[in-house]
Amino acid sequence: SLFPPSPGEPVLEPDPEILQKLFGFVQDGLWLGQLLHHPVEARFNLTRLLQKHLAILALSGAGKSYLVSVLIEELLERRLKPAVIVIDPHGEYVSFSQDPNYAGKTRVWRIEDIKLKLNPILKKAEMLFDLTPSQARVLEKLVQKELTPSELLQLIEEWEGRQETKDALLGMAERLIRLGIFGLRDQPEIREIAREGQLSVIDLSGTIDWFKKQLVVEHFASKLFSARREGLIPPFLLVIEEAHQFVPEGTKRKEALAKGILQTIAREGRKFSASLCLVSQRPKRLDTTILSQCNTNIILRITNPYDIKHIAESAEGITSDVQEQIAGLPVGHALVIGEAVNQPVFIKVRKRKSRESEKGRTLEESLREWEERKRQKVEDAKAFM
Repeated sequence: SLFPPSPGEPVLEPDPEILQKLFGFVQDGLWLGQLLHHPVEARFNLTRLLQKHLAILALSGAGKSYLVSVLIEELLERRLKPAVIVIDPHGEYVSFSQDPNYAGKTRVWRIEDIKLKLNPILKKAEMLFDLTPSQARVLEKLVQKELTPSELLQLIEEWEGRQETKDALLGMAERLIRLGIFGLRDQPEIREIAREGQLSVIDLSGTIDWFKKQLVVEHFASKLFSARREGLIPPFLLVIEEAHQFVPEGTKRKEALAKGILQTIAREGRKFSASLCLVSQRPKRLDTTILSQCNTNIILRITNPYDIKHIAESAEGITSDVQEQIAGLPVGHALVIGEAVNQPVFIKVRKRKSRESEKGRTLEESLREWEERKRQKVEDAKAFM
């Protein structure tokens, strides 16, 4: 009816089936939580949620990584399972490998164990290492086979040519050696990473070298997309934590090496069932083009008005009233908007089943652990005396 109800008229709870149809929930969908104020499970169609990419946005501590963990649980427990690859700058998802229920479905590659084939990197040397076109041509002539950085250094040292060019190439080779991530072949191979029903965590927490992290993400994202286009690996979901650092707005390519390939996946990935999930606490710093390609946004609490405005500009349906509600959301509550739902909907994220990461512990817990370690050292010293 278009007329308001009269005073005293009975108010009825809507039928759960009506609410499911209203918002587009499906019985066999990904169970991420519950519809706010109603006993209806928020189950999202896999294709609608992921095929045209997903962005999970919130300030620090609002529940982004918790929600991503819930999503991963759902994907690993389905009958038809995609490969799930997580770029993990802080080691937050390593806990899946320590959980008895998920350890058999999880593989972790730490930055210390990763090796990249050198020669493909050398083809991009002009952009990566600020070589001049003439220096890049000399490098191309020198590299006639698969090399390690040490072998490349020896080749350059033996080369007789302009000293200025030689010095530039020697500086590049020495930097490659210091990075310590290059070999004659990739480790792990791309088919080890992208396996049906497997969670692969690329743990980058062991380094603070941002250039090294960028190289690793660019390399594996390129390999994944190429292999998927050729049908060599199953459909996959690539989760990018701290996405604003890998696809920043208005940054030169050499300062954001992975940006180009991630933009390509955002534009073309849906044709090949190569899906992206961008996770960020600073939406304002995210590249507008790639954010607009994420046809579903799950937004937890955000209070920065510039971040909220940036999201509203890249997603339809975020009115001024909705923007105010986003700023006041409790931890674990989220707005889902876009392709995955028939209309915007607020949900409460369900309790996760997997073991929580120790990286997310509170300050009080860390202080208690520190005190316990100090006490244990004193007792050990007394016992030794």
